Amino acid sequence: AVVSTQSTGELEELILKFRGVRCCAVYPVPHPVSLHRVGMAAVELLGDMIDTVTELWVNHLSLYLSHHTDTPPSFLRLIRSLPLLETGKPDKQTLRREGWEGVEGVYRLREREGGEEGWFYQLDSCEMSRENSAEQLR
Repeated sequence: AVVSTQSTGELEELILKFRGVRCCAVYPVPHPVSLHRVGMAAVELLGDMIDTVTELWVNHLSLYLSHHTDTPPSFLRLIRSLPLLETGKPDKQTLRREGWEGVEGVYRLREREGGEEGWFYQLDSCEMSRENSAEQLR
């Protein structure tokens, strides 16, 4: 059953249950084109999985989220090492400050057209360069 997830903490708990995820943080970022605030999930994967992650894995995570929440983050960022505070919690201020600069491995959630289920989302790769970000994020 799909539940309405209101807090970033609840979204983080969902993502942490997915196979291959070491740690994650969900936080707001300004959309690179419209500048509206959107949700970003930064995910650190186990071991060297980031080098071998496939679109299939990303789509499985998307489908998993679509079955467990009606408020998934708009963007997914795969990173090698999540910045941590001294307490061991993810440093969301650092992640927000980084914004889109130097970001690789970012995926955008988009509702699948023609799908029977309204909650099915598919993740597409995004190029985050200034030259083509407007075209990629429409």
